[in-house]
Amino acid sequence: MDLDFFGCAHLSRQFESAYAAAARDPAMATLLPFYKCYRASVRGKVESLKSEEQEISSADRQRASLQALRYFCLATRYTENRRKPILLIVCGLIATGKSTVAGLLSNLTGFPVFSSDQVRKKLAGMAPTSRRTDKFQKGI
Repeated sequence: MDLDFFGCAHLSRQFESAYAAAARDPAMATLLPFYKCYRASVRGKVESLKSEEQEISSADRQRASLQALRYFCLATRYTENRRKPILLIVCGLIATGKSTVAGLLSNLTGFPVFSSDQVRKKLAGMAPTSRRTDKFQKGI
């Protein structure tokens, strides 16, 4: 994953081939994208957290934010297997940026975004922009 991140995909492929041969594990290529995606996601999360640290300079926070985006883009590339369907779920507390993140992911991957709020309103026959103030566990 690090070799891919630093623009050395050809070395990454050579390393993977040599390692698979030495390990006598020709099926390693099946799981490798998952583990590379996982590592890139962890690095992206670490950089994202760093980008929010007030103890570091704004320039370093900006660099961390860009690094996080690069890692998340790399993780997305590892998921690109057109033979199998992919579902990404974005969840979190109210007003934490779920729609923003989903929109960014949609722009990067081309995946459509389905908002549970919009789907529930449509199924209930409500306008997508309508608001209701129902009691807890009593609404749509």
